[in-house]
Amino acid sequence: MKKAIVKPLLLAMFIAMAFTTCDDSENYDYLADFIPINVYIHVTDAKGANLLDPTVPNNILDNGIQMIYNNERYDLDKEFDPLRPRTRAYKPYFYGLSLIKNMKNIPLLYVGEFDGAEDCVKRSFVIEWGDGTKSEIAYSNRVFKNGKDTRVERSFYLDGKEVEDPITIVK
Repeated sequence: MKKAIVKPLLLAMFIAMAFTTCDDSENYDYLADFIPINVYIHVTDAKGANLLDPTVPNNILDNGIQMIYNNERYDLDKEFDPLRPRTRAYKPYFYGLSLIKNMKNIPLLYVGEFDGAEDCVKRSFVIEWGDGTKSEIAYSNRVFKNGKDTRVERSFYLDGKEVEDPITIVK
């Protein structure tokens, strides 16, 4: 009696699975998470000394460094803590201009976070160094979508010229 029930049940399951397929031509909604845009800046003198290191003579930390972005001024935050809780669905938060240390314990400037999902070309901000000089820094974030495939290209600029990330400024 069991065999009489098992065979038709297995046959019905096989038929149901055989006719249930995925069709790639359908349009599915999907969620794509984008990594926020962060700008990292090394500042050195002509000899390569890190001018953001408090132990370096003639460092620039007390010069009153500021950033101007969207007509707002941001003072350098020397106490920024980049360690904060993260979730899978991450919404970028703009922290302004901060002094941080990278994984090698090297001091550098941090500007961010900017929205990594926003398509933009040469969005810029200005850093005033407190000695009468300034630098214009820009980034481009190009988002290309083709169905379910998404590609992002990012570029960084210093005073109008494309540069590598992290940006190095020699003062």
